[in-house]
Amino acid sequence: MNACHEPISWLRLEHFHLGELPQEERGHIQAHLHDCPHCRAMLAEIEDDGRTLPPLPDTAPSAKPWYRRLDILFPAVAGPVLVAALALILVLPPSTTPGLPGPRVAYKGGELAIDLVRERAGVTRQSPKAYQDGDRFAVLITTPAGERHWDLVVLQQGQAFFPLEPGATSGGNRTNVGAFTLTGPGAADVCVMVGDGIPPRSELESRGAEALADGAACVTLKQSTGGRR
Repeated sequence: MNACHEPISWLRLEHFHLGELPQEERGHIQAHLHDCPHCRAMLAEIEDDGRTLPPLPDTAPSAKPWYRRLDILFPAVAGPVLVAALALILVLPPSTTPGLPGPRVAYKGGELAIDLVRERAGVTRQSPKAYQDGDRFAVLITTPAGERHWDLVVLQQGQAFFPLEPGATSGGNRTNVGAFTLTGPGAADVCVMVGDGIPPRSELESRGAEALADGAACVTLKQSTGGRR
């Protein structure tokens, strides 16, 4: 059986499972699944709706002012358990900031995507659309196979913040790269940048969204004073 050199993205497999793809594309995926045990296993996880996300770990609340309270909560955790637990994550809403890319973009013959998981008072929510002060978010990225450098920026109220240390990934579906705490005021655009030409942080601090180049994917979290969106 052939090795899976070009795995199908998790998001495409979700659309395949839901019957949302054109017939021709479904045929290509079915042929790929016939020869690829890796992607068949991912599809099986998507079809298993009994999986739940384990709670994110507790940390002490930050004492920093709101504009610097974006703290790393935990390092990327071991893959298999978390990847299986995140099988039901849905597509996040696109950014509402003009000019920003959405949560899924074409990238070097594959797909770049960002997903979030929110934890609030011990309750986790997949694919959140809003946040309250102190909510915590695990960040998961999808990239094509191959070594990729990445960085994360949060754009809020005209300022850029960097809650995680930049890193590298060898590619894959929904790789957990860390987590952070978010506070207000206002909507926040959370963007992952991938590639060799990631703009310097100083440029993002001065130019904000205008400095984002190709190889970025973003989601928007609206501020909420109540509810559980």
